[in-house]
Amino acid sequence: NALDNVQARMYVDSRCVWFAKPLLESGTLGTKANSQVILPHLTQSYADSQDPPEESIPLCTMKHFPNAIEHTIEWSREFFEQLFSDGLKEVNAFIEDPPALLAKVKAEGSGSSQLIRLGAIRRALEQRDAPFDLCVRFAVMEFLDKFHDSIAQLLHTFPLDHRTGENAAFWSGPKRPPAPIRFSADEDLHLDFVIAAANL
Repeated sequence: NALDNVQARMYVDSRCVWFAKPLLESGTLGTKANSQVILPHLTQSYADSQDPPEESIPLCTMKHFPNAIEHTIEWSREFFEQLFSDGLKEVNAFIEDPPALLAKVKAEGSGSSQLIRLGAIRRALEQRDAPFDLCVRFAVMEFLDKFHDSIAQLLHTFPLDHRTGENAAFWSGPKRPPAPIRFSADEDLHLDFVIAAANL
């Protein structure tokens, strides 16, 4: 069983219980995975078990102060979704029904987040039939935004010598200062990012 929703899992579980059949329940959620062996008359069924509460990563930690591998994985997963999935879905939704998408954007988030979403849609529509060099320029700008400008802004807000209210060093313990990355066409990793983003 590797079903993608709880209702289907519950149905398969009920059939296994009814017919006294074993079940190997499994699933994934982002970077997490689980499996559960269910044996008739020996273990509890899927419906009888309860998942432990999920630990969420505080948004400010994930965005600005990632200090564990889970933070960076979650940040990159969210960025990937934003760049390669969610944003494109919004553009397609706008093409299909502009008034419906505009009403949805207006009903969600703050004014600044609404402007960011609408700006992203506008840029994508302007670049849709643009020459490839404009797509490359977009990709380089996205690289600079994520890996240079936002980090430089964070370091401007919290300089390396910044102290907390208790006069402790702000950048200490697991909270280490990031370093802005300058784009270089000589770096394979930088080019891989630009090529993937430009081909959107």
